[in-house]
Amino acid sequence: MGIFDFLKKKKIENTEPIIEEVSFGEITGWLDGKEKRIKEKEEDRFNSIGEQMNVFFEEIDKKIVILANFDLAAKKVTERERIIVKQGFDNYLNQVNVFIKDIKEVKRENLEDFIKDINKIFSIFHKQSNIFYHRANYLIGDELLAVKQTIQGLSKDFVEIFKGAHAVLSSHKNLDLIREKLNEIESVDRNIKETKSETNKISEKIYGLKEQEGKILREIGKIKMSDDYIENLQKGEVVRSINKKLEESIWKLKELIDFKALSNVFHSDTKTMEIIKRYKENFKSIFQKTKGNDLISLLKEAKIDSKQVIMQIKEIGCLKEEIVKIGGGLVRDIVEDLMIEIRLLKSEVEDLEGEKEKTRGRLVKIEETRDDLLKEIGEMVKNLEGKIKWE
Repeated sequence: MGIFDFLKKKKIENTEPIIEEVSFGEITGWLDGKEKRIKEKEEDRFNSIGEQMNVFFEEIDKKIVILANFDLAAKKVTERERIIVKQGFDNYLNQVNVFIKDIKEVKRENLEDFIKDINKIFSIFHKQSNIFYHRANYLIGDELLAVKQTIQGLSKDFVEIFKGAHAVLSSHKNLDLIREKLNEIESVDRNIKETKSETNKISEKIYGLKEQEGKILREIGKIKMSDDYIENLQKGEVVRSINKKLEESIWKLKELIDFKALSNVFHSDTKTMEIIKRYKENFKSIFQKTKGNDLISLLKEAKIDSKQVIMQIKEIGCLKEEIVKIGGGLVRDIVEDLMIEIRLLKSEVEDLEGEKEKTRGRLVKIEETRDDLLKEIGEMVKNLEGKIKWE
């Protein structure tokens, strides 16, 4: 068992501690004051240690002198016994001197380190000297026991001096932990500030895009009220109406053509049959592409170009001319372009809203982390007999 095993047990105090209230904004100064008082307690203990060790060194020196002058030759024992005892005696005395030297050289700067070093020295001394003590004790009694008891007395004195060491060491650890948590809070606060700034910048972007959208919508409203826009819409309606008639007229033409009869005439002409096949399968697109010139030629050559077919072809030509005439005055609908721009703006706003929501979620988690740190600090301050006044 180490000489400082008492540190594993807290001493029960009957007196109630005085709780100091401190605002969170003043916590750093309060910690500095606490640290100063803890260091003063450490210094008091080191002063007591110094005084006690001086007494010990004085006493142990006297006991060692007496032990060193012990007349082993006066003992009536065999030579073998005398040699064994002498070896044990010399080795034990050497271990005592090493112990004294080590005790003197222990640094008295940090109480926790001092306790660990002292405990280690006593442990080593006990392990390495015990066997030599028992060998020497075969012939040497009181003088040897006096040295041993003086060392044991130092151990007991240390125990008494360090009875309050647990509180001092615990306070030191709490101070260090609180300062660590305060540094974490500073980092968290910077993170919160940056995240809020990021959220504000996103909000400003969203506001700017919505302002831009409103401006375009007002511009669209003005355009739609203009005479030119209304006239252009009307022309567009006319062109769409004519296009519908044109489509109907093209389908009607297809129905008038006897593709079977046409195929019978040119069944042996592969190239011509290919033209007929294309018309038969995709009449509208082929007719619009070729204007039906090759088809008209085939119908004339086959002598099946009826008056109805010719009239229908002429009607198609007239409708196309009308579309060109009216459509030539059409202006590209700028409103459509502006509406595309609005859709793009809305899409960008939607993306930014999603980004803003993620940033808000991140901010909530950061603030929760801060709250947890504050709670931890509050509990640690309680351990230092303090209480935080939350503002």
